Amino acid sequence: MLHSGVAVHDIAVLYGSSELEKELQAAFSSRDLPYFHVQQRDGRGWRINRDKAVQVRDRVRTSTLTGIKGLEFSRVLVGGVNKVHVRDVEEGNQFQAAKSQLYAAMTRAMDELEITMSGSGEIGAALREAERLMRVG
Repeated sequence: MLHSGVAVHDIAVLYGSSELEKELQAAFSSRDLPYFHVQQRDGRGWRINRDKAVQVRDRVRTSTLTGIKGLEFSRVLVGGVNKVHVRDVEEGNQFQAAKSQLYAAMTRAMDELEITMSGSGEIGAALREAERLMRVG
């Protein structure tokens, strides 16, 4: 995305699990890529800095799937959709909750949306089926 002339402040990278959050931050750091993580940890837990995220102009924003709700970006990358886990939701309701969070994340993209997945999972299977149906027409 950066190579195609898109400004860093027009890009958001979203994830659905704390495991992916750590991998993402390590990847950004190891490549010296500027990023701003919308969720910040303080003495009382996690805090969402949506207001500050809007003001940041020199870094890619990273966030949970719902952490940038209400904001829009030219380019959005959603990583690891088969690993989305919604806290405080019973296992039997995870698929529906994950679909809702993914939908919220997908609608943050104004121009381009990229979604990655690995392994098997209900969300990935549903996305593959939707893609197949779009091709069939």
